[in-house]
Amino acid sequence: MIDLAHLFSSMPRVRILRTLYQAKEPLPLRQISYLASLPLFSVQRTLKQLCEEKIIGRKEKKPYVFFALDENYPAYCFLADMFHLEDKYRIADQAHRFHRKASA
Repeated sequence: MIDLAHLFSSMPRVRILRTLYQAKEPLPLRQISYLASLPLFSVQRTLKQLCEEKIIGRKEKKPYVFFALDENYPAYCFLADMFHLEDKYRIADQAHRFHRKASA
């Protein structure tokens, strides 16, 4: 059984999962840190946990290590749906704010 409370237990976990979901291809550590706006040490620690839990995959291509969401993870569809809905809500909210600003 998937423990959703643990899956979303910290902001770094959510930001890293979101960043990897939005990425078109596997990302190296420093790029994840930059895109997620998180300190490098926090990303390293969280990626290690996510790899151990088999939520993400790790692939070495010397001299880099790349990370990506594991599409075989049981809750992958849930994560994809959640982040898709989050994007739709964010876009709708920005459109609403723009409309209010334009009407003022």
